Amino acid sequence: MHYFYFFKTLFIFQGRLHVKVLQVSETKTTSTRFGDKTMCITTVGDKTGVITLPLWEAKTTMVQANKCYHMTNMVTKLYDSQLPLSTTMTLEINEINKDIETPLDKPNETFQGSIVPVNNI
Repeated sequence: MHYFYFFKTLFIFQGRLHVKVLQVSETKTTSTRFGDKTMCITTVGDKTGVITLPLWEAKTTMVQANKCYHMTNMVTKLYDSQLPLSTTMTLEINEINKDIETPLDKPNETFQGSIVPVNNI
């Protein structure tokens, strides 16, 4: 019996996040199936890690680096063994008056322990 997979995308999360915007790229115009659209790539993070988030059209001007936001209606998708964060057309962005710590806030953090080769485990 053979199975064929025509779709590589599986939606696995839709929700809301409190994030700190770490970096915002320059806005650029890109061609999509819906015509030319403006977009920028933001790097956002929380205490669990850092990930990129593309913003489209009017949303590109709604965020600034080093500010924190409550974002709703985002999705993650499993696509070619990667798990990128994406937005939906109903994305909501609200600035919050809260400082969110990210792993990049502690660049000089040190760890103690020993490195063990995998073949010795």
